[in-house]
Amino acid sequence: LKTLAWGLPGWQAAAETCTVLRRATQLPGVTSVSVNLLMNSATVTLDGSGATGPRDVLDAIEDAGAAAAHRLVG
Repeated sequence: LKTLAWGLPGWQAAAETCTVLRRATQLPGVTSVSVNLLMNSATVTLDGSGATGPRDVLDAIEDAGAAAAHRLVG
């Protein structure tokens, strides 16, 4: 398993969170996704199959209309 985390500047809406959770969990190889609005961060765990990589997750976050800052972990 590989865990990735991103800073999410300015996130305050539950609607953004739901959209990102839905988009990211639809990616192949994603085993879990969590968003922490208090810490302005998102954490994604991949199964290690290589089906999805960090760029795919970032693209899904941005395609959902949310801004993601730098990767924090992973």
